[in-house]
Amino acid sequence: MPPCAPVQDGPFGLLALSLALSVTLAGCGGDDEGGAEGWADDVCVNIAEWVGEVDSAVESLTEGGLALDEADLREAADRVGEATDELAADLEELGAPEVEEGARAQAEVRSLLE
Repeated sequence: MPPCAPVQDGPFGLLALSLALSVTLAGCGGDDEGGAEGWADDVCVNIAEWVGEVDSAVESLTEGGLALDEADLREAADRVGEATDELAADLEELGAPEVEEGARAQAEVRSLLE
C-alpha cells in the first residue's frame, strides 16, 4: 500500500485537517467492535490522540505569555508535525475495514491527510 500523503504545509492545511477530523470525530462511538464500527472506533482513537497532541503543543505556546520566541514556535510546529506523521502511520496501519465499501472508507480517511 502506498503511504499517506503528508498534510499540506502552512496553517490552512492543518486547519482543513482539524476541521475534517472534528467532523469525523462527531460520528465516533459505537457498540459493535467488529467490522466497520470497530474500524471507525480505531480511527477515532487515533484522531483523538492526535488532537490531544496538537492541543498540548498549542497550550505550550500560551503558557509563556508574551515571552515566545522562534525556538518555541519551531518546537510546537515540530510536535504537531510529528503527531501528524504518527497519525498518518497509525491510520495506514489500520488498513481498510472488512466491509463491502472498506476500500472507499480507507480512501476517505486517507484524503483527510492530503
